[in-house]
Amino acid sequence: MGKKIYISVTSDLVSDQRIHRISGLLNTGNAEISLIGRNLGTKAPELPSGIRIFRFRMLFKKGFLFYAFFNIRLFLFLLFRSKIDVLVSNDLDTLPANYMVTKFRKCTLVFDSHEYFTEVPELIGRDFVKKTWAKIEGFIVPELKFAYTVNDSLAGIFKEKYGTNFEVIRNVPDDKILPGDFHLPEKYTSKKMVLYQGAVNMGRGLEELIELSTEMDDVVFVIAGEGDILQKLKLKVADLNLDDSVYFTGRLRPGELKALTLKANLGVSLEQNMGLNYYYALPNKIFDYIQANIPVLCSEFPEMKKIIDETQTGMTVDPHNKDEIKVRIREMLYSEDLRRIWIKNAKLASKKYCWQNEQKKLIELYTKAGVFFNN
Repeated sequence: MGKKIYISVTSDLVSDQRIHRISGLLNTGNAEISLIGRNLGTKAPELPSGIRIFRFRMLFKKGFLFYAFFNIRLFLFLLFRSKIDVLVSNDLDTLPANYMVTKFRKCTLVFDSHEYFTEVPELIGRDFVKKTWAKIEGFIVPELKFAYTVNDSLAGIFKEKYGTNFEVIRNVPDDKILPGDFHLPEKYTSKKMVLYQGAVNMGRGLEELIELSTEMDDVVFVIAGEGDILQKLKLKVADLNLDDSVYFTGRLRPGELKALTLKANLGVSLEQNMGLNYYYALPNKIFDYIQANIPVLCSEFPEMKKIIDETQTGMTVDPHNKDEIKVRIREMLYSEDLRRIWIKNAKLASKKYCWQNEQKKLIELYTKAGVFFNN
């Protein structure tokens, strides 16, 4: 009988491509996969057959009560499963429940840290909440045998703080995903498209991009995703009468997002320095842009800059300097000689930074954790 693996995350599972890729990889082995997330009223994700999905409806949508009750419900759900072989906890906000289950059930715990959770912008100025999460992290992480994260900087930080080895599994795209059916409204098709994809949250440089659109009539800024400040940004666009210059797609499925990205002229990832989580970030959108063979403009922070310098697929910029961002966007949209170089290099880099290569390290880690893969 196959191993039974339970993968948990606090998202609604619809657009979390890292979860989709990892569950798909584990599903090819000798295992039964169950995904656990939250239900935000969206349609369940489309995943390969054989992967079960459980989504919790939560009375509380955010804050301390959400995380507390989600972990209580997750703990009880897992505790009474008939069989568990491997638990995969995605990020610190699901780790308490998964860890506690291992104290009652004989199973292996694997931790996937998508980010530097205790340094996210949402915890800035919330000292008590931040200290609470830091204590949870400091209590559990030193005991972990199997853990991985998204870049070298975070792996180094966790190693230094807790002595725990984290494998680096970059959040790179699956080059086998086919483009879906997505089209921009016709009024935008004559303009150059600058694309942002990902969470629509604070500190992503989105308000600055919207303000820049008042000076760039030949450009449409497309924001693909949902998040905490989406409604605030929509109101800003309406107040500035920028409907012809800024377009919000909402949440897209992977195939739809790929179709949109392939049509863009420039991809941006302009995270601001709002804590160490953003400073050491290596957003998956950068690799999505490279995979789509479009130039990349991103923040001049260590991990992002390292990829751009290595691949020569775009430029970096001070994300707090709006004038510099404007100059770079202009240059990257209209310098044909540079664009040819960046696009050529992206085609080469996309062969290296793809899931088909990255998954080899993950297979090795899960094999050590007791998951056996079919040849």
